[in-house]
Amino acid sequence: MEVFVRNLPDQTTEKQAQKYFRPILAELSINTFHCQKPKGKSFAKLTLPHRWQGARFLQQHGQTKPGREGFNLVQKKLFHMDRPVNCSESNNIPDPFLLQSLCKEEDDRKLVKDAHRHETKHIRAQRPRKVFSISGVDCGSMDYVNHKLGFMTHFQQHRAGILIFGHRCVIVNLEPLDRASPTNQIEISYQSIESLIIGNSQRPFVTFSLYEPPKIFEKQDSPEDITATFQELFPQSPIGKPRLSPRLRVMSLGRGHETVVGMCLCYRIRVESDDIYAFRTLKRLPGHPDTIQWDVPDFDGSPLLTQMTCLHNDMLWNNYSEFTFEAKFQFQRLAQNCYLPPYKVNDLMRLVRLSSAYASPLLAASIRRLSSQIPFAGVDAEAFDLSVKSIHQTLQRNQQSVIHEQEYTKDIAAEYGHITNIHKAMVTPTGIYLDGPVPEVKNRVLRKYAAYSDYFLQVSFLDENGEPLMYDRLTSLSSIYHNRFKKILEGAIRIAGRGYEVLTHTFGDTLSLADAVVVSRIFPFFVKSSNLLVHGPFRVGWRVVLCTKSHQRSG
Repeated sequence: MEVFVRNLPDQTTEKQAQKYFRPILAELSINTFHCQKPKGKSFAKLTLPHRWQGARFLQQHGQTKPGREGFNLVQKKLFHMDRPVNCSESNNIPDPFLLQSLCKEEDDRKLVKDAHRHETKHIRAQRPRKVFSISGVDCGSMDYVNHKLGFMTHFQQHRAGILIFGHRCVIVNLEPLDRASPTNQIEISYQSIESLIIGNSQRPFVTFSLYEPPKIFEKQDSPEDITATFQELFPQSPIGKPRLSPRLRVMSLGRGHETVVGMCLCYRIRVESDDIYAFRTLKRLPGHPDTIQWDVPDFDGSPLLTQMTCLHNDMLWNNYSEFTFEAKFQFQRLAQNCYLPPYKVNDLMRLVRLSSAYASPLLAASIRRLSSQIPFAGVDAEAFDLSVKSIHQTLQRNQQSVIHEQEYTKDIAAEYGHITNIHKAMVTPTGIYLDGPVPEVKNRVLRKYAAYSDYFLQVSFLDENGEPLMYDRLTSLSSIYHNRFKKILEGAIRIAGRGYEVLTHTFGDTLSLADAVVVSRIFPFFVKSSNLLVHGPFRVGWRVVLCTKSHQRSG
C-alpha cells in the first residue's frame, strides 16, 4: 500500500523523512518500508509491503477530509518541525516490483534479525546509470481530470535515440526519421526541471516537468564530413577529428511541434521497460534531479492551438467586451505563460463576467497575482487547487487584498508625471511571454501620447532563461535570427484582440535585437496621423526609437 504525505518542510531530505517515520511505524510493528522524498518538495511517499499495514497506519494518523477540519479529526496527529503532517491513501498504484522487493526484505529480516536494510536489494545492487535507450518523445501538459493527474499529449514523435544524464543537463539525441531529415538534440538544464516522474514496467515513461522550454538543435554534418572539408581546404594542416559536429539552434522538432513548443512544458520520454527501475539510482549522483515514481495515465483533450484560437476570438469579439484591456492582457498572460491551460482561462473569464467583477478597476492587479499563486500541475498539487472554482475564489480574495493595500501603497505612475506603466513581452526561440505593466520613465513619444500608453509594448529578444542569446562557436543561431526573430519583427504580436506591429528596432550605439518597440495596429494616431508616419523612414525611426529603454536619455 502507498501512503501520500503532505506539508513536510521543503528543506527536509529523504533521509530525514525516513528517520522521522521509522519510530512512528515501529510503534505499529512495521519495520519494512520505502520512503521517497524529492528535494525542495513538500510531499513524500511511504510504500508498505502489505495493505493491512497501511490501513493500521492510516487508522492512527490518516486524514480522510482535506483542510483543517480533516486534520482535527485525526486520531493521532503528526507534527514535523512544528508543521502538521497530513497523511492519506495515495491515488497512485504501488509499483509491483517495489512491493516484491519489500516483501523479500521483510522475509530476510525475519531470518536475519541483525540485518538492517532500509532500501530495496535490487536498487542497492545497481550502479548508477547515465545512458538509456529511448523509442520516442511526447510533448504535452499535465492536468487533473476527474481528480486524477494525467498527461495530455499535444505532439508525438516515434524516434529512436539516447537519453544521457550529464553533469549540468539532460541530453536527448534523436535519430533521423528518414535520410532527408536531420538528427535532433534536446538539451534540458537541471535548473529548469520542476519534477522528474518515472513510470513502471507497464508504462515505461520518464516525464520531465519544466520551468522553461528546452533548447532544441539540429545536427546536420557528421565529424567525418567536417574533417574531410578541413583537409580539402587546408591539405597541409594536421587536423584531427573535432569533438562535436556543428549544431543549428532551431525552434522545434518539426511540423506540429512549433505551435505547442512554447506552451507545453512537459516532455515524456519512452524508455525500455527493463530500464525504468534504473532511474532510481540517479539520486546517488550529485547535482542530479530527484525522481518520483508515479503512474500518470493519458487523457484526451482538445488541441492546444484550438484552445488558444478560441481564447483569442472570444477576446476579439463581443464575448468579453466589458473587460478592460489591462484585464484581458493578464488573462492572456495566464495562458501564454503556461500558468493555466487556455480552456481554463476561458472558463475563468466566464465566471468573472457572471459575478460582475469585470467592472472593478482593480481586476487586472488581482489577476496578475494569480501567477504566483497557481501551483504546478504535478504530484504535489491538489486537484481542487487547480480547478477553475478554486482559482476564482483566490481571485476574489486577491481583489479584497488589493483594496486594503491601496491605502498603504503608492501608484508611482500616478504620483509622478514623468513615469508611466508599460506592458512588456519577451520573445524567445520557442515562444512569446508577457509581463507587466511596470513603471518606466517616459520618453518623447510616450509624453506626446501619454493617454495611450497601453498601445505601446516593449519587446525583448532573449533566450529561454531570460538571458541574452550567447555566442557558441559550435552552435549556429542563424535559424533563430532569420526564421524566428525576423518573422516577429515583420509580423504582429496578438494580445487581447490587438495586433502589435514593430515600427523600428534599436540601432546606433546599441545595435542589437535586445529591445524593440511595437505599437498596436488599432491605435488611431499611428494609423491616421500624418505627423508621425508621413515624413519618411529616417524621421519616423528617430521618433520611435526613443521608446526603447536604452534611449531614454534622448527623450
